[in-house]
Amino acid sequence: MGELTEFASGEGRGLGGLSRRQFAERTVKSKEVLLAVMGYLGHQHVNDYVREPIAVLEEQVLLVARCFVATWPTKVKPHPVDVVAMAVLRCGQLEASLVRRIFGGFSLESDLTAPTEAQLQKEGLRVAREVVVRDSRADLVGYGKAFFERNVIAVELKNAPEACERLADQVADYRRAADSVRVVMSPECLARTSLARGELAEPSAYAQCISKMGAELWTLDSTTGEFQRIKGASAGAYVPAEYKSLWTRLSGVAVAA
Repeated sequence: MGELTEFASGEGRGLGGLSRRQFAERTVKSKEVLLAVMGYLGHQHVNDYVREPIAVLEEQVLLVARCFVATWPTKVKPHPVDVVAMAVLRCGQLEASLVRRIFGGFSLESDLTAPTEAQLQKEGLRVAREVVVRDSRADLVGYGKAFFERNVIAVELKNAPEACERLADQVADYRRAADSVRVVMSPECLARTSLARGELAEPSAYAQCISKMGAELWTLDSTTGEFQRIKGASAGAYVPAEYKSLWTRLSGVAVAA
């Protein structure tokens, strides 16, 4: 185990909701990534390390990440491993497919649809696609009935920071007609959105923001195929008439294939 990976052990979740250990283990598989991070963070002798083993590169990456943290202007400073994650996303020297592998990202938002459908079905729900709810359109709605209790879950899929700009309005619409709302995105999307919001030093801030909207935040990691509930939300008070209207429409639509 190299110095970066060892340092990340037991350090909890960082940028994108990934465990810092998990992120480090994926990052150190590529010398290309480590050298790109060193260069982005200002290492003065990157070319001298091209032929060095991974363990040496890990040591240098952690060194420059700590220097970056030491000069951070605010009292609350980012974690060095999150600084490395930021550099992977922002260095601009790496193939998109490589970054996606590290962060469990997807090429297209539509790539999240099938696995999210499968997850809802695993929970015993039927699934409808592209359901209009007030002024928004839920990507998926899971719904089911057990005895006398109904359950309606509106799901919004996101795969890019700019797609999150309307999220608050979408969640507000869904909460009026559903038992709960889920926002599902890849760790890469969550990380990029956090960076766009200037939250490197507070990687859980956007998750907390979504929770305050009244939605659950889930990540879907394309590298492992695993869902992770990052942050929950208390059940909202739906509007009975709108809930009943949505349920009636769902009962009459074809189930997603």
